[in-house]
Amino acid sequence: MNILSSHSKAIRIPLLILGGVILAAVLALLLGFVVQWLWNWLMPVIFGLGTITFWQAWGLVLLSHILFKTGGVEHHHKHLRKIHESKASEPVNPTEG
Repeated sequence: MNILSSHSKAIRIPLLILGGVILAAVLALLLGFVVQWLWNWLMPVIFGLGTITFWQAWGLVLLSHILFKTGGVEHHHKHLRKIHESKASEPVNPTEG
């Protein structure tokens, strides 16, 4: 019975990884199509811009991720807090300053 359960784990883990990769690919594909659809629906009418292809839409998704993804406000505050705490814990040298 123990051999059977370890065998099923050995099969289950790669299947879960493969399922996650396939799910990520499907979601990425859908995101590209949603951005393309929204752009081609709104931008030509509102701003007089041309339509875009799927790969151009994906380029916009990637560009916006690079430009606007900062890790969140909480991440930034934790980083600043660590810097502040490390400077506060440093011993003060009376000869400096």
